[in-house]
Amino acid sequence: MESTAHLCEKGNCVLAGHNGSRRGTFFTNLSSIRVGAEVQVKTKAGVAHSYTVEEVRVVNPYEEWVTEKSDAEVLTLFTCVSHGTRRFACKCVPVKDWC
Repeated sequence: MESTAHLCEKGNCVLAGHNGSRRGTFFTNLSSIRVGAEVQVKTKAGVAHSYTVEEVRVVNPYEEWVTEKSDAEVLTLFTCVSHGTRRFACKCVPVKDWC
């Protein structure tokens, strides 16, 4: 999301993805992720960044928790659940200081 931090920056970097649609299945299994799981995100340049899931929630579509500002580096991933009426979101913290 443009209004959030960039990957590997201090702040909350928010990435949204489709689950099971014809246009992409990037986050199809996101709602089965659990606290403590490792998430790896690769940049266009192929650089991998690893994060640990710290918190998961099912929230309303406009829940401010998803885009909430942060003083630390945070990665928030989210996708639709409940037939598009709710959102599954998880907040992740860096495994190491990659930047």
